[in-house]
This record gives sequence, structure tokens and C-alpha cells, in this order.
Amino acid sequence: RGGDRRRWPALFGVIFLIGFGLAVGAFRMEYEEWIVRREQEVIGATEGKDVWVSGLVTEIKNVEYGVRVRLHDCELFEGDIDGRSLSLKEQKIRNLYVYTDSAEALYLGMQIMGKGICEIPDQGRNPGEFNYRMYCQAKKISGIFRAEHLEVLTGTDETKTAFTHLNHRYWQVRESIRKFGLLLERKLERISEPEDLGVLKAVL
Repeated sequence: RGGDRRRWPALFGVIFLIGFGLAVGAFRMEYEEWIVRREQEVIGATEGKDVWVSGLVTEIKNVEYGVRVRLHDCELFEGDIDGRSLSLKEQKIRNLYVYTDSAEALYLGMQIMGKGICEIPDQGRNPGEFNYRMYCQAKKISGIFRAEHLEVLTGTDETKTAFTHLNHRYWQVRESIRKFGLLLERKLERISEPEDLGVLKAVL
């Protein structure tokens, strides 16, 4: 009986820790969803307008319809640019997916700016259809930016010269790994059967 009495506090402690962990996880999920909804309200207010977006390149991926770039710590600007002077209001967005035709001049760790249309990801309209909005939300992506023009920000402390961002060596290592992956993909395209290529690329 004494042993049973000693086990109960330990059992209650384990139950408490599990419950606390679940509660923290649920709160964090709700908070992330709230952040995404708030940022999507900002994006929705720019619907149909040309906007400027700047941010840090953290991912570059070839997709069927071009190139997808993940931008982090983004600033969203409305209006026109006169030289390098930005007009109208400025809004912060944590992460955006940028779609463009080509990203040959881009590298991980660069600060870039682009002009185009910003929109909220499509959530699908038919039952069973892929919900791209939920997919983006799981990746902490608040919106889609369809770029007409992209440029690298260089030359001043305010814009952060490419590869002088904090942890720039980290980005250089990641960029080297990315380039190695692209090299492997090209080799796979030459030696693999078309029906196997998609699976091999996904594994890579």
C-alpha cells in the first residue's frame, strides 16, 4: 500500500505535464492561426492593386509553373516608388510564397524586393479538393505574391547587402546544399524514366 501511495503523486505529475503540454500546443496553434488571419486581412486589403514586397529569401524551389521563393520577415508597401523612396503605408508579413518565372540571380540569404500582386491562398471550392490555404497555413505562409519584377537590395545598411545578413555563413552553407541538390536533380532527369522521376525528386 505504501508503494501505491508513492506512485500516485508521480502518476498525477505525468498526467499534469501531458495536459499542460497539450494546452500549450493548442494555445500556440490558435495563436499562429490568429497571426495568419490578421496578416491575410492586410493582404486582402491590397486585392487588385500593384504592391511592393521586400524580405529575406529562405527557400528557392522549382515548381511546374516556374519558381517558388519563400520570403521571411516581409514588408508590404502600397503605392509607387520614386527612386528608392516608398510611399503610402507599410505592413509587416512574416512569410510569403513568391511565384516568378525565373530566380537564377537569387540565392538563399539575400534581401530582395519585388513588384506584383499579393493575394490570399485559394482554399478550394469543391469537396475533397486540395486546400492550398490550409497547406500554406501549416507552413506559416500568410499569402501568395505573384511577382512581375524582382531585384536584389544592395548597397546600404538599411537594405542589408546580399550575404551580409546575420548568420550569413549559415546561408552560404544552405545555398551550397541547394545547388548540390539541383545538380542531382539534373542528373536524375537524364538517367531516370519519366514515371519514376517525380518520386525520385520527392525523395531528394
